[in-house]
Amino acid sequence: MIKGLANCLRALNRTNETNREFMTAEQINALGPYIKSTLDLVKELKEAHKVVLQTTKGQLDIDEEDIEVMKEEIAKIGRLGS
Repeated sequence: MIKGLANCLRALNRTNETNREFMTAEQINALGPYIKSTLDLVKELKEAHKVVLQTTKGQLDIDEEDIEVMKEEIAKIGRLGS
């Protein structure tokens, strides 16, 4: 998500040739709490997903292929937060 935001800001910067300041410092600073909240939410979701996987693993017949798929899903969630 952060990488996507950075790409969007770069694109805005490239297309704004006359006035390089597309956001004020105040607007940029205002994004900080939203980004932090989003990253905290992703972290909580990742932890909750791990708990579900651990609980499910003990109750269901899960083979190694299923575990690999779950690990990939957790990795995707983790990449969102970085």
